Amino acid sequence: MSSYPSNKISYLMAIGAVHPLTDSFKIILMASGFAFDRDTHHGYADVSASELATGMDTPETRKPLPELPLPKMTWTTGRR
Repeated sequence: MSSYPSNKISYLMAIGAVHPLTDSFKIILMASGFAFDRDTHHGYADVSASELATGMDTPETRKPLPELPLPKMTWTTGRR
C-alpha cells in the first residue's frame, strides 16, 4: 500500500486540475509483490500489469466507496 500519491497527481492537484473533494477516484487492487514508485507510476497504464484480475469489473459490481474524511491538505511552493 502506498501512503503517498504519485508526483503527477500531486502536481495536478497543486495546479487545480484535480480536485480531491469533488472529483471521482478509482481504486484498484494490486498483486502481491507490487511496489509503488511515485516517480514513475504516473497513471493506470504504468501499473495495470500488476492489477489483480478479479473478473468483477462490470457496471453491476462497481460500487462507490463510502465517503471518508480526508486530511487537511496544504500546498507549498518549496521543493522537497
